[in-house]
Amino acid sequence: MQDIFIIMLMVLAAWTAAEIIKFIVDIGINKRADVRVLLGYGGFPSAHSALVSALCTSLFLMQGFSAVFVVSLVLACIVIRDTITIRRYIDKNTEKIAKLNKHLTEEEMEIEYISHSIMEILVGIAIGIVVPLVIYLIL
Repeated sequence: MQDIFIIMLMVLAAWTAAEIIKFIVDIGINKRADVRVLLGYGGFPSAHSALVSALCTSLFLMQGFSAVFVVSLVLACIVIRDTITIRRYIDKNTEKIAKLNKHLTEEEMEIEYISHSIMEILVGIAIGIVVPLVIYLIL
């Protein structure tokens, strides 16, 4: 039972770290604090990638190479692939729709991108590996 709480701690810590970094980076870029960034998609780093990577890492650290670890690895691959591909298609379609609405002003046409770059995903994965490792070494 204690392992479950440690795994939850590792995963939540990695996800929280990624969200805090995303918030700070957004402040640096936009010169203002926007709390919606914490609940939104896209941005640097990928919190989804950090979360699923932390799940895989923590399961491997606590249980070794197990069936549960393999299932989490498959889930991580699906989530990360979706952040790369499906969201990029959504962004492209959003741009096309905005171009069709020629009657809208520039402000009304503001596009919110939800996809991630490869670098955003790689940093998210790194956070998802490093944070559980640090917690594991401390505990």
